[in-house]
Amino acid sequence: MASSLNLHRIGWSILAGLSVVYSVATLAYVATAPDLRLRSLLTNNTGLSDPELSDGIEIRSVDGMGPCHGSSPAPGDRLISLAGVRTHTFVDLCRAMASLRTREREITRDALLAPGTNASEDRMLRDSTLSVVKVQQGPVLAKAVFIRAEPRMALSGWTLAPPFPGTLPTPLPLFSPVESVHVGWIPFEPQPMTSLTVSMVWFVLQLIVLVVAGIAYWHRPYDRPLRLFLITALMALVAFIGGSHWWVIAGNLWLLIPFAVAALLLPAVLLHFFLVYPLPRRWLTRHAGLVLAGIYAIPVLAAVSTLGVILAGSWLTTTGTTPLGQVLERFGSQRVGELLPWLQWGVTSYLPVAAGYFLLSLGSLGQVYFGGRRGSEHDQVRWILAAASLATVPLGYAWLKVYQQGVEIVFGGAQAPLFAASLLFTAAYAIGIVRYRLMLIDQVLNRGLLYYVISFTVTVVFSLIVAVGATTLLGQGGEVFGQPVLVFRLPVR
Repeated sequence: MASSLNLHRIGWSILAGLSVVYSVATLAYVATAPDLRLRSLLTNNTGLSDPELSDGIEIRSVDGMGPCHGSSPAPGDRLISLAGVRTHTFVDLCRAMASLRTREREITRDALLAPGTNASEDRMLRDSTLSVVKVQQGPVLAKAVFIRAEPRMALSGWTLAPPFPGTLPTPLPLFSPVESVHVGWIPFEPQPMTSLTVSMVWFVLQLIVLVVAGIAYWHRPYDRPLRLFLITALMALVAFIGGSHWWVIAGNLWLLIPFAVAALLLPAVLLHFFLVYPLPRRWLTRHAGLVLAGIYAIPVLAAVSTLGVILAGSWLTTTGTTPLGQVLERFGSQRVGELLPWLQWGVTSYLPVAAGYFLLSLGSLGQVYFGGRRGSEHDQVRWILAAASLATVPLGYAWLKVYQQGVEIVFGGAQAPLFAASLLFTAAYAIGIVRYRLMLIDQVLNRGLLYYVISFTVTVVFSLIVAVGATTLLGQGGEVFGQPVLVFRLPVR
């Protein structure tokens, strides 16, 4: 029994540490990733991808895109090539975006343009294979080839029969869309600092909760609710940081897979936690295996299926330079084009499931609060129940916006409501720990020790923020030295 508890303690502590490493790595990756402000979803509006793969991936948003050299892409255009990578599917687009990081560093002398040069008017570039160039004293540019359908009205055809007896056939006006290929050079932009700042602030707050829960669990590995509280905290950390920048990390499997698993399992873990907190329900104790199987069956199946699609998409996506390679590229892209609609359907279908899990968690808290005895645990549940009830407002807003096909909510617009909901839970946990001995953490961490834990955590996080900020500044061509420095003076008792 003791050895099993030690294994659990070591295993979950390692996973908690890895969640912190993941979050720092994701923030650093996002902060140093160039952005073209070009957004697309898993599939086009028409549903399944074109079997001949000639349509490309539909552009959904270009908000914040800088001035382009040549034609500027617009929502509704179909991107067929970016930075020299053919974009048959969304996976191709992610691969092209991920390659921009190295392509920017590997710019050769041939890819340097004179100051003030317009890349679209440079004669040498028209016959060149270069797809990423840099204007001296100007931006780095990525070549984008896209198709634009421009409707033109033409009187072509007649009605086959008079619409009414005794009338003559009338000409039938037809809108004939004319497709034309455009080439534009899109400037590299830094990632939006607002989104990064929100992620860093939330990372600080969640990290404090995670560290406190981790230290308490290390001393009480037999405490089941405390263990699930730790698991919930680490899952929430990974899911929020990854989900806030999913389109940036989509081209990196090491960052995408942990986010996908954490996001899909978090609703079940949260429900599991609220079923054993503050005390396990009697029916859960009697039928533990059956209940847990029912709780985790759908999320685990969804996680396994999603991982299968992600890995298959990565394996099937190739770039062919030879005739055989191009055939394999076309075959793989066709298969990926058939898988992505299923992935989008799965994501859309899982949202009501996640909402159902949250409502069940809310109901479990309500049952404890209205049916339990008065005491410190009752006060703990009151604050958490209040936070969960208030969180339904921002979560419901984000949920409705997704179903209204709002592109802005998919690409970062959900960060604000999710941050508000997470902040409510964090505040409830903090009040429960400080005032009502939540999880009996005060038995391990007294207020003096808790002060030092929080101070140490904030110091480490501040150092990480400085490091990420300096990396971001260097990645944008700025200088670290010579910048103004803000100095804090903290009294030490």
